[in-house]
Amino acid sequence: MKKLFALASLLVVLSVTAQERTEGTRAQKENRMDNSKDVKKQRKERPSIDEQMKRYDSYNLSANQKQQVKSLLEKRDADMKIERTNSKNELSKVKEDRKKEFENKRADFDKKLEKIMDKKQYSQYQQDREAKSKKFSTRKNSDSKDVKKSRKTV
Repeated sequence: MKKLFALASLLVVLSVTAQERTEGTRAQKENRMDNSKDVKKQRKERPSIDEQMKRYDSYNLSANQKQQVKSLLEKRDADMKIERTNSKNELSKVKEDRKKEFENKRADFDKKLEKIMDKKQYSQYQQDREAKSKKFSTRKNSDSKDVKKSRKTV
């Protein structure tokens, strides 16, 4: 009788702890999902033209250059909005094709920007963009490592 009671109590304890674990992992999954939704919302929101223009303040652009850069940014944003609506309609586009298109558009933007800026301003712009891309790539790599570590612990 004592053995039966001990076995029954052991089963109760095991089932309670198993339920607590699944509830904890559910909460962790929901928390991760909420965080990923926040990140996606942040990515979708593009900065306004004025906010984008603030990035070019450090290049000491003349009034004429500022106006040309502003019109270039407006055109780029309009093209990107059109591209977003087209990409939602055309789900069959391959990721590599989108990447190539984006790179081509960036190169075209850079060529136009190079015509607007003088050599010193443009070289500073290129250095800043390189630094930003390196910072992003290191952050992206460390984020992916954190995700892999969290998957191992779960």
